[in-house]
Order: sequence, then structure tokens, then C-alpha cells
Amino acid sequence: MAQKRRIDDTRGGTSATGANDIPRKRRKETSETDAQLRKIYDELANEVSEVRLKAAKRLILLLFSEHEADPETTDKVLVRLIRGLCSSRKGARFGFSVALTETLRNLYSGQKEGRSLTKSDLGELIDRVTSLTEPEGSASSQAVLTEKMDHAFALEILTSLCARGLAKTPEGVAIWLTAVSLFPNLQLPSGVWQKQDPLNSKNRTALAQIMRGGQVANPEIVQSMKSNVGTPQSTPNFAWKIVFASLIKAQKHLPLDHAESLDTDFAKFWLEAVDHGLFASSSSPERKSLGFHILTNMIDEAPGWALRTVFSPNLMRCIINQRNSAERYLHEAAKLPLDHVLSRVKHEPGLASVFVQTLLVSGRDDLNLDRTTQSRTIEGCLALADSTAVSEVTTFLRPLILRPSTADKAEKWRQTIADLLLAAVRGHQQRSPEPQTGAIDENHIWIPVFELLIECAYCDPTSSASAAAARVPPMSADSSKMFKSRLLSCLTHVIFTMRDDSVFYPYFVVCQIRDCTGSEDLELSFRGDKMVRKAIKRSHKILDQIAQERGDNVFTRKQEPTSSARRQAALRAFKLLYSVTLIQAYNEEPDAIAILDELETCYTSRAEKGPHDENSFTLLVEVLLSYMAKPSVLFRRLAEQVFGTFASELTADSLQSLLDILAKKENLGGQQELFDQQNDEEDTGDGDTDDVEEASDVEVSSLGRRSSGTDSEEHSEEESEEESTENEADTSDASIDEAEPADDDEVAKFEALLRQTLRTETGDSADDSDGSDMTDTQMTAVDAHLSQVFRQRSQQLRKKTQHRDARTTIVNFKNRVLDLLLLYIRQESASALALDLILPLLALVRETRSRQVATRAAGLLERYFNTCGKRKAFPRPPEPAAVRELLRRVGEEAEERRASKAHANVCASASRFLEKVLLRLGTE
Repeated sequence: MAQKRRIDDTRGGTSATGANDIPRKRRKETSETDAQLRKIYDELANEVSEVRLKAAKRLILLLFSEHEADPETTDKVLVRLIRGLCSSRKGARFGFSVALTETLRNLYSGQKEGRSLTKSDLGELIDRVTSLTEPEGSASSQAVLTEKMDHAFALEILTSLCARGLAKTPEGVAIWLTAVSLFPNLQLPSGVWQKQDPLNSKNRTALAQIMRGGQVANPEIVQSMKSNVGTPQSTPNFAWKIVFASLIKAQKHLPLDHAESLDTDFAKFWLEAVDHGLFASSSSPERKSLGFHILTNMIDEAPGWALRTVFSPNLMRCIINQRNSAERYLHEAAKLPLDHVLSRVKHEPGLASVFVQTLLVSGRDDLNLDRTTQSRTIEGCLALADSTAVSEVTTFLRPLILRPSTADKAEKWRQTIADLLLAAVRGHQQRSPEPQTGAIDENHIWIPVFELLIECAYCDPTSSASAAAARVPPMSADSSKMFKSRLLSCLTHVIFTMRDDSVFYPYFVVCQIRDCTGSEDLELSFRGDKMVRKAIKRSHKILDQIAQERGDNVFTRKQEPTSSARRQAALRAFKLLYSVTLIQAYNEEPDAIAILDELETCYTSRAEKGPHDENSFTLLVEVLLSYMAKPSVLFRRLAEQVFGTFASELTADSLQSLLDILAKKENLGGQQELFDQQNDEEDTGDGDTDDVEEASDVEVSSLGRRSSGTDSEEHSEEESEEESTENEADTSDASIDEAEPADDDEVAKFEALLRQTLRTETGDSADDSDGSDMTDTQMTAVDAHLSQVFRQRSQQLRKKTQHRDARTTIVNFKNRVLDLLLLYIRQESASALALDLILPLLALVRETRSRQVATRAAGLLERYFNTCGKRKAFPRPPEPAAVRELLRRVGEEAEERRASKAHANVCASASRFLEKVLLRLGTE
């Protein structure tokens, strides 16, 4: 009873301690801040986004206003916000996540001292979020239960498929493989697949037939379900991707070469299901179209080792046949995979080697696959390749050059491969025209390409060479010449896009040529006499001295050269000149040794007397002019680059040597005077015809002789057009301006001479006799006179052609001299020596018969006048009387007869310019 009484007393609110005692929990007071926070928490869970955002804003103001909340309150808010992330109430997860993000941003904004977020703070925060959001109790039992339910569900699906006879359909195979991938320990239904694996080799034929839409399931069930299995598919079934993905995943190692990749289950199934099934010769266009779609999917997703097998024989035969003619049914469909190849390589440049090797190997011994398929697939892959891929492709192409599959195709194969290498260099420079800077090492992207070209162009295998270096059949003289041409073309593209390092590749080439004699397998094919070899040896010695002073060698560049910047620029120019001229010497060019001697004289004179030696610079200008006279973009741009380096050192004599060229007559006599040619019958343009046809960096005028031929020559023409400047582009216009009188007059004279000859020999009018009553004696006399007439006609035509070619040569040479003068004007417009340009250029505008030359000369003067005006830097000659005399002679030039309107305009501009010069001289 006493115990019951005590319980009743407790329920009544009394205890032994007294009636006034109240539990501590009921005496807790709620602050105003807590009330606000509860309301904010409730609104953060609201389903309306505006309400949630306003609540988050009030929370931030409450915690980080002027009266900042104490750390304890902030910590409680963080705990509440983190826990709210797992709440399933209304929009709590959205609202609490926004509030927590803003709270952390303000808390660790770094605006106040000690508030920046450190790595340790971040680690503690992550651990706190993990601990507060971890569900209570053990989750392992729930996971096990879920896994068991998933297994049971997957097994039920597979059992149902087998019961309905759908396990051996494309969809059934996809579901089976997906279930096995998700649940490796699943107890699979028995009796469906051998070893319960659709990908097993014993199931390969059946699986291939299923994927192609063949009827393999229970015929009765299929008929009862009115299945449409076997109908044509416009797009691949999704099961194709799952099957190929499973085959790729099953490959435990990545094959290193093409031979290993062909032995995989993936490759064997591809041949069975796709190559032999969809691209057989008897396959319908619908099946082949389906195969092209499957191939496109593989190109987009398959790894590199699998890509080596997808371009199988029947598939490549189909692509080539369909792309051969635009009338083919699948002509455009066959181009889709090739387009996706370029897209894949663009995102993964390292795969360029895989695609190039696979396509060339699978192309039925057709290295010119781009031409066959009317695409740019191979060239595009090479243009997008990275350094590793370029090296791998070069290694792959080397044995194809040295040992072509058939001897009768050797020349064609070698030329095609050389064109591919040139296309790779050209494509990269077009894609990445920005200057490349930094040190160059032996792993640079173009090193393997140049090494291969040098080996083929300048080296022969020794008598004790290994089998790998043997050439079957031997390299012909034409092939060696072609490789030299392609090497110069590659240099043309690389030199003038690398800026600071542009001198590297020419120097590398000459060093490689010189050092090839140190190899056990190779020897230098160059056979020069003793004097030539001695001159080359001296030049190499000087070149090595220049490289040492510049502080660089073949592969590296020191950061701190030992000479001044101006001296470095001069050394770089001489190094470039020596390197390119030595390449010409190895090419056995007739004037290369003479140019090397002149360069040696010029370099030695500058080294002894300094940069102000006028004789050395005059000799250097003569060397540059000899380069400008060559029909090559490489030598023209080389001369321009070197001239720009030494433009500030131009002397009056050197300038006069340039102006003398502009004063030459534009005819055969002017050409003979300019190039010291004495024989009128000498052919001035045919000597290098073969080189022009082969070398892709050769500039050819529209009237120049060019034989139509191989695709490589067409690529060469395209390259020449891309790199030539406006003076080459307008050569045809210049030739039109200078055309001889109409050929109709010549033909009329020739016909009159024929009639006169016939009347003289027969004694009758040519109109009254058809020659049928002529005697043998008369016929013999007529034949002799006709031979003489035709001989005279041939001589006239040859002389006319010589005059036309000579005129074109002089016009082109004048254009190139104007290019050099333009470089001088850009750099030295304020020089008093530049005033000497005015009168010769005015005379050129008036006297030339080429509109192009006249326009360029007038434009050069206008550029000179405008440059001085914009820079506000006019020439300051020592004597104003010389300027006044020049102004007077300009006035006389303007009064010349037969002057054009353009000549009058530029004379007026020259007069105004000279008046400004005089005014500034008077002011000073």
C-alpha cells in the first residue's frame, strides 16, 4: 500500500522533495532567435521555390548581419541544415541545400581574418556531412535484401524469355548479356546457350545469324507470335552495341599489333556477323547500309585495338566499289564511316596511326586510298596526328618505301607515300599556323618524317647493309630526285611557320646528310669531285661555328646566347643561308658551290671588319638576288627573310644593284643582259622543267610549260598556289598585257608565203591548179621550198616563245625585287637613302609594259609616303639642295609623254611628300 501511495503521490505532482519542485525540461525558455529559426526551417521545406529562397535569405541575414550570431548558434544551424538534406518532407532537400550552400559561402568567404577555408577545414566538413547524413542502423541487411530481389527479378525475366522462345533474338541476347554483366553470380537457365554464354566460340555462328535477323528461335512460337524477324532493318538494333561492348570487355589485354587483334573473339565475331554476313558479294544494299551504320558506331566507340579489325576485307571492297562512282546506290552511305574516322581522330589524335595503318593495309594494296574513295581520309588523319602517331606512321611507311609489294608499282608507291608525308606536314601547318616556340628535342613531331625523306633522297644501302635497310627494287634516280623535291617542300612549309626555330630544320637536314656516312647500313649517295667536297667541308665547319656562337646545336637551344641580339639575328640569317645552300649543293645544283664561296667571303669579311663593311653586304645582296631568281617559294621567302634581317645595313651600292634590275627591258635582250646570257638560241626556261614538274614549292607562271600527269603534281600545283603571293597570282595578267600581235596576222603571212611558193614553182595561179598535173621535178622543188617555209615558221614560233618567256621572267623578277624594297620601306622609311627609290620607281611606272608591275611600283611609293606620314618620321638628308633637285626631277618626270594617269597621280604624291620633307628640314 505504501508503494501504491508513493506512485499516486507522484502522479499527483508531489514528491519527497516538496510540492513546489517542477521538472527542469518545463522551465526551459525559448528565445526569439530560436523561434525565428524554427519558422525559417519550416519555410525552407515549403514546396514553393520563392518561399524557400526568401527563407534562405532571412537565415543568412540572421547569421551574418551586423550583429553576427555567436559560434554556438551558427554551429547548431549547420547541423540542422546538414540533417535537412536527407529529409523527405516536401521541398526540404532543395531549400536546405540552398541555405547550406549560402551559409558555407559566407562562413568561409575569407573576407574576415581567420575565416578562409583550409584543407583541414574542408576535410572536417566532409566528415561531418557524412556522419550526419548516414542512416541509422545497419544498411547491410537492406543491401543484401535488395540484391536478392534483383537476382530473383533478373532470373524471372530470363526464365520468361526462355519460356516464350525469345532468348535467341537480338533483344533476348542483349537482356541475357546485361543480366550477366550486372549479376555475375546469377544462376542462369540451362539448355539455352552452350556453356550458358552467347559469346562462346561454339555459339558464334548462331549468334551472328541471330544478330542479322535470322530465324533461330522455335519456329512454332515465332509463327504464332507473327514475328517480323528477318525483315530489313534501317538502323542497327540496340543489341549490336551490347554484344560488341561485351566482347570488348571480355578482352583482358590490349593487343599491341594488328596480328594479335585479329585473333580476338571480337575480330572473329566481326568477320562472321558483319564482314561475311552483311558485306558479302550477294548481300542486298539494305544489308550493306545496315553494315555501314554498325561500322560507324564502332568507329565512334571502339578502343584502338578493336579498330584494327573493323575495316575487314569485304567491307573495304564494298567501300571502294561504292565510292568509285557517284551513280552507286550507297555512294554517300559509304562516305559516312570515313567522315567519322576524321571526327574520331580530331578528338583523339593518337588514333591517327591506327586508322592510317589499318586503312592502308586493308585497302587492297592501294596506297592512294583517298583518290580511290574520293575523300581526304588518310591526309586528314595525318594532318590531325600527334607526335607519337606521326612517328608510328613513319615507321610503318618505311618498309613500304624500301620494299614495295610489287616491283612494277615501286615508283608509284614511293611517290604516293612521299605525297602523304608532305600532306601531313602541310596539313599541320594549315591547322596550326600560330608560331611554335620553345626548345626542340629529338622527339619533335617532324623529326621522323625528315629522317625518312633524307634516307630515301640522299643515302644508299652499303654492301654490308642489313635486310631491314635493303631496297627491293633499288631506288631509281627519278625517285631520289622526287624525295629531294618533297623534302624541300616540307622545309618550305615548316621553316616559315616556326619563327624563332625556323632555322632548326635546315640545319638538322644538312647535319643528317653529313652524318649518314657514320651508319653501318647507309652511305651518302652524293658523289662530288674533290673541289666540291672541300667546299662543302669548309661550309660545314663555318656552319658549326655559327651554331656554337648562337648557343644551339641540332636538338637543343641554350637560353643565354653569348652575343648580342643584333649579332644573334645576323648569325641566324647566315645559318639559314648556309643550311639551305648546302642542301642545294647536295642536290648538285650548278651554282650552289659558287654561292657557298660568296657566303664564305661575306661572312669572313663581316667577322673581320664588322657589320658596316659595304663590300660584304653588297655581295650578300647579290647572293639574295640569285635566290630570288630561282623558281621556288622556298628560296624567294628565304631571301626575303634574310634581307629583312640586314635591311638596316643597306648601302647605296646595294640599293643601286636592286634598282638596276627594275630598269632592265622586259624582253629577251633584257633577260640576256640580266643573266649574262650570250646565246640567243639558248632555252632559258626548259632547263629546269623536270624540277618544276616534281617540286611542289616551285612557282610557275601561267605561260610556263607544265606537263599534266600524276596526282602528286596536282597537289604540288595547289601548294604553289597557296604559298605564292599576289605577284605570282597575277602573272597571267602581266603576260596578257605584254602579248604579241594577234596570231591571225602571223597565220595570214604564213598562208601568203605558201601561196607564193606554189605559184613560183608551178608557174600557175594557186587558185587555178590543184597540183594534180604537177611533174615529179616540180613536186621535188615544191617539197624543198615547203620545208624551208616550215623551217622559217618554226624558227619564228620558237623565237616568239623565247621572247614571251623572257618577258615573263623579267616581270616576275621585278616583282620579287619590289617585294624586297617593300621590306626595306617597312623598316627604314625614315632613312635618307630611301629617297633614292622615288625616281627609279616613277620611271618604272611609266616605262613598264606590265600593268601589274606598274601598279605594284606605284603602290610601293604610296606605301612609303603614307608610312612616313603615319610614323611622323620623314627622311633627313644632310643637304636640302639634294631634295630640291629631286623635286625638280620629279616635276620633269611628271611632264613625260606617254605617261598614264596612275603615273601622274604618283608623281603628284611624290611632289607633296618631298615638299613635306623640305618643310621639316627648313623648320629644323
